[in-house]
Amino acid sequence: MAWPYACRLLAAAALVFTLPPVGRPASDAAPPGGHAALVKLFQEWRAFEHPAMKGDVADYSAGAMAAKAAALRQWRRRLDDLDTRGWTIEEINDRKLVAAEMSGLDFNLRVLRPWARDPAFYVSIWSSRTL
Repeated sequence: MAWPYACRLLAAAALVFTLPPVGRPASDAAPPGGHAALVKLFQEWRAFEHPAMKGDVADYSAGAMAAKAAALRQWRRRLDDLDTRGWTIEEINDRKLVAAEMSGLDFNLRVLRPWARDPAFYVSIWSSRTL
């Protein structure tokens, strides 16, 4: 009795994966504040993600990290405010990836904190800049 159900389930899965993707055609322009806004936000995010600099030295002080944590709330709010109506699955997945990067920074700021706990962190930073 379970075998026919499994066959139907496999057939349905095969059908789903062989259908062409559904979404707006590539020729349609993205609505204002659409995926293009996510791309712009991501480019700005990558610049923000780098440590603040004091002269030629990265600033990992408690104050700099607290400021980064406070700013992270605003970045998440900007991401949450994007209107995703009409986005393709790929565009929604892009948004999820940006959210995952923000969660990763949050985890580093709250939990890992390698700049405060791991002396080897500074060696790895220095060696990556000299290569």
